[in-house]
Amino acid sequence: MSQPDSTAGGATGEQVKVPRDSWPERHTCWHNVLCALVAGATAFLIGWIVAEAITPDGTKVWWTWRTIVHAVVILAGGAAGWRAAHTYRTRQKNRTPGEGDTSLFWLVAGGILASVAIAAAAGYAQAELLTAPGEPVTSLDSSELLDIARSTTFALGALGAVAVLLVNYRKQRSVEAALRHDRAKHRAELENENRKQRASEIAALHERYTTAVAQLADKENPAIRLGGVHALAALGDDWAAQEMFSQRQVCVDLLCSYLRSVPRLNVRYEPNGEAFEWDWDRHFLAEDRDVRKAALEWLSRLATTAAHTACRVNERRASGGEDDPVATVEIDLRGIALEGMDLSHAKLSYLKMPKAWLESVDLSEARMEHVDLTGAHLEDARLEETVLNNATLTGARMNTRKATNAHFVDADLKGAHLQGAKLVGANLARAKLPGAQVDSHTSFISAILDDADFSGVDVRRLDLDGVDYSKAKNFELPSDDDSGGPGDGLAAPDSDG
Repeated sequence: MSQPDSTAGGATGEQVKVPRDSWPERHTCWHNVLCALVAGATAFLIGWIVAEAITPDGTKVWWTWRTIVHAVVILAGGAAGWRAAHTYRTRQKNRTPGEGDTSLFWLVAGGILASVAIAAAAGYAQAELLTAPGEPVTSLDSSELLDIARSTTFALGALGAVAVLLVNYRKQRSVEAALRHDRAKHRAELENENRKQRASEIAALHERYTTAVAQLADKENPAIRLGGVHALAALGDDWAAQEMFSQRQVCVDLLCSYLRSVPRLNVRYEPNGEAFEWDWDRHFLAEDRDVRKAALEWLSRLATTAAHTACRVNERRASGGEDDPVATVEIDLRGIALEGMDLSHAKLSYLKMPKAWLESVDLSEARMEHVDLTGAHLEDARLEETVLNNATLTGARMNTRKATNAHFVDADLKGAHLQGAKLVGANLARAKLPGAQVDSHTSFISAILDDADFSGVDVRRLDLDGVDYSKAKNFELPSDDDSGGPGDGLAAPDSDG
């Protein structure tokens, strides 16, 4: 049977797995030995029959000069079989795929010749066994000859059955080899199609990125820029679905760059040409409000998902589970300017915005858990009912009078500027305020201060009327005999707090 082609997959010419070489190719030595033994045995039978036929009855065939001839015949037959095996393998190897297979013809021809030789040898051997020593085999009667023919026929039938089994076995192996080749070819074609489809999808994603960049760069229409933000967000999610997180990071970096870029007005420069004072273009920010809010909320969603995934992975590591890789995302919003914007009800959790400019920003009822606002400017920002739990506000300027009912649970307010801040009804449970700067206008009326750390805070400057500081930590009140210093002319609270 001709061996199938070794290539598949169309124009790619990809090599596929083909059936392995035949048994003669894989075991050349054993193939040679087997052919030599078969040929030698056939020569032995033929030589023995001829020797018995030409030797007078009653004369020994062996240990005469005929023995030497017989040995030569056996050796010649073995050599011929060895050579025939080599010739067969060479012809099979050099045969082109389109050339007809003649191995089956030679197998049938050899089988017929072997059957004739075996029948003759078996019949002669039985005739010799049935005749007395010195009696010729021609003396057998018809009944004995019929028995010899019947037994010889049965023996050839058994050999024929073995031959049929061998032919069927070879046919079955050929069918299985063809099936393996078809499966390998189909698998290769399928993989090739999958690669083509994936390449097409990736090319389409790159085209979408180019279109989104063009939309985001539009300077006239905020609606077009908003469409660009949503297009980049959808594109980033699609890149993540393809498990190509580096490409999603490209979308994130572009949006972060856009958010950090705000036109400046009334710029003043140092003699060396470096800008040291300016006003942000609040008119542009007001027009761009929906665009920037959509970008910030998508970035917050990514940061929140990444943080929760990292927590689950850490829990698995702690419990001895498998260490799965985490798809991280880097969001750089350092120094972002959002002055005067309306971001009420926005979802900005887990964003890192150190040194952000948030003056006069409306953040009422916004969700800003775990946000990093280190050194941020929050002067006159509206923080009514804003959720800043676990937020980092170290060194932030929170001189705001509009922080009623804000939530600062577990927030870090070390060194924060709270002069004039009205934290009326705010929840500062377990908040950390070491070194926070306060004055007589800072208000904690009705605030929840359970386990809030006031170490290093000059609480003598505070108006403590209506403030329950009994559960606060390190809330050091002045004693009755303290002489009031500058800014300390405030009445001390009653002893029952």
